[in-house]
Amino acid sequence: MKLSINANYIPEEQTSLSPNTCYYLYMTDGTQKELKEMQPRHEYLIDKRKNDFSSFLKVILLNTYLYVTNTEVELISDIAKTLEKEYYKDLDKDFIEKIVKSGKEQDFIKEIIRTRLLKTTALSEDSDDAKNKLKKVQFRLAQDDDLLRYIFAGSVCMSISEYLTSLLNYFMSASSSTQKTILTYQNTLMLKRCIADHRCIFINNRKCLPLKTAKIGRTMTRDIFVYIDMTQKRIRFRHFSERDKYEESNEYFQLNSDEQKLLDAVCDYVDNQKWVTFSFDVINTGELPEILKIIAKEYINEDGTITKRVTYTAMYLSDLNYTYEQLIKINGVNIKNLEYSEKIDELFKLLKETKYSF
Repeated sequence: MKLSINANYIPEEQTSLSPNTCYYLYMTDGTQKELKEMQPRHEYLIDKRKNDFSSFLKVILLNTYLYVTNTEVELISDIAKTLEKEYYKDLDKDFIEKIVKSGKEQDFIKEIIRTRLLKTTALSEDSDDAKNKLKKVQFRLAQDDDLLRYIFAGSVCMSISEYLTSLLNYFMSASSSTQKTILTYQNTLMLKRCIADHRCIFINNRKCLPLKTAKIGRTMTRDIFVYIDMTQKRIRFRHFSERDKYEESNEYFQLNSDEQKLLDAVCDYVDNQKWVTFSFDVINTGELPEILKIIAKEYINEDGTITKRVTYTAMYLSDLNYTYEQLIKINGVNIKNLEYSEKIDELFKLLKETKYSF
C-alpha cells in the first residue's frame, strides 16, 4: 500500500541504510511463539509474495512507529495547557512560541519523549533473567520498504537493534485492542487522508467513497468509518479492524447537494448515537411475520397474547433499514399505533431521492 507520512516527523535518511542490509532485534521464545500464533489472523496485512514471519514482523514495526509518532499530536495540547500554569509565566516568549508551533524545536521535544518512551519499554524487559532468554531474530528489507529505512534512521539514541526491540516491546505490552489498532494503523491513516482529500478508495477491489470516521457504541465504543459502496449504491459502516484489502487512489469525488444532505443526516445519526426506538401494539398474533418473531419474541405469552406495548431499538443503520421497511409494511395489519422519530422519515426520503440504500 502506498503511504505518505508527514515530513515533519521523518528523521533524516541515512544513506548507509541499504535494502540489502540484515537487521535484527531480540525477543524471547515466548514472544516469538505468540507472534507466530497471531500472524495467521493478520495475513491480509502481508503481501502474498512475502507471506512469512519476518514480513509480519516488519508490519508490526512500521505500524508501531506510526502509532507512537502520531499519538504525539496529543502532546501539543498538553504542552499548551502546561504553559498556562503560573510557574511557567516568566518563560521566554520566543521559546514558548517555538515549542507550541510546528518546527524543529517542537520535533526535538517530541523525539526526546518518543525515545524516552521506547527506552522505558526496553528497560522493562532488561532484567538479567530476561536478557538470558532473548534470542536474535534477523530479517532483511525489501526494495519497497522505504518507510522502514526512515524509521531505522531515527534510532540515534539507541542502536538499531535496541530501537527495533523497543518498538516490538511496546507492541507486545499493549492491550489486545491497542494491538489491533496498531496493526491496522496504515489503513487508518490512509482512510483519513482520503476522507480529507475527497479521494476514492478501493475495498477488496470495489470502488468506494470514504465519507467520515466516527465512534459507535454505548458501553464500548469502536472506531468505524462511513462510506458509499459505488458497486451496490449503498451507504455502509465498517470497522477499521476488518480483514479487507484497502487501496487509495488519485481519483477525486464530489457529492451533489442531495447526497450531501443524506450524508449530513447519516452523520447526525452516528455522531449523536441516535438509536431509533420503535414502539407499537400487536393486533394480530395468528401468523406472525418474521420481523415480529424477532422483535416481539419476549413479549408473547404462552397463549399467544401480548399484554404490553412492544418497544425495539435499532442500533445500526442496516438494522434500522430492515426494521423500518418491515414495520411500515405490516402497520395496520399485524400492528397499530407505530411510533418512531420523525427524522427517520426524512432520512428514508433522502435515500429514495438519491437511490441509495443501507
